[in-house]
Amino acid sequence: MDDVLILGNGISRLTYDRFIKEWLGELWGCNSIYIEYGAQLTRLTGHTDVLRKAVEYREANGCRYEIWAGHLGRNVIEGAKSFTCPPELCRDSGSTMVAQALHEGRRRILVCGFDFGGYDVLSSKLQEQNKTNWVKRWREIARKYTLDRVEFIGYDHKPFIASGEKAAKYWQQYSRGRAHIDDPEYLALVEGLYGIEALRPREDKIVKVRYLRGPRAGWETEYKEAIALKLAERGEVEIIPEPEPEPEADDEPGTAENPPPEKLAKKRGRPRKKTIDDGSGNTDFIDDVMPEEEDA
Repeated sequence: MDDVLILGNGISRLTYDRFIKEWLGELWGCNSIYIEYGAQLTRLTGHTDVLRKAVEYREANGCRYEIWAGHLGRNVIEGAKSFTCPPELCRDSGSTMVAQALHEGRRRILVCGFDFGGYDVLSSKLQEQNKTNWVKRWREIARKYTLDRVEFIGYDHKPFIASGEKAAKYWQQYSRGRAHIDDPEYLALVEGLYGIEALRPREDKIVKVRYLRGPRAGWETEYKEAIALKLAERGEVEIIPEPEPEPEADDEPGTAENPPPEKLAKKRGRPRKKTIDDGSGNTDFIDDVMPEEEDA
């Protein structure tokens, strides 16, 4: 059967806008992508509320794309077609489209904008959501059909999908603010859209808590802030306020920032200068290394 290009909504898609607009074959997409490529789309799927709007848009703008539904539950869109691929592969919109294309025997299936989480064109907070299930579903598809007929436009995720690496690998990176796709084009895109700070990992803030009830009542420990907040909402702990920082000392000799020379000389393993008077009136200096202190 004919080749098909399937569009996801990961930001990597933005790099290939010209490629998409010049594509002459069938074009499938997900959710509100019809607003960008409605005139070209031949098939659309997504959430029910989005598909209802897509039907109205199609009629108002003379578009010809088919609506496919039922992968997220019962097909309640009038006139929509239902997926015929195995029901266990009908989950999220993007992977269901890929499974359907494989099921139909498409010769060549190109996918673009499938980033498996992270920054998204349509959802401003998607990078805060754990999309590990997307990886798991692609692995299910690979076991059912293989991905020999699937080609990624841009970064190729197939080696990761076929590997034994943890499915949560990408989530462990983008949840901490790291760009999870180690590709120069993707890194440049993230920096251009969100600034250099988007490429720097966020540090998980650690807070101190005190248990309020149960066998641990009165016990103090430390958690990541997000975990501590959830426990506090349930009334299990209270977050212990951080102590007020001490006023900064003036930057002058004898302060913590600029300790006196004799204090510096006492640091472990650091050489200090020892003076020797040979009786001639001249003073010689030799290095005298302080011995390392043993750990208690």
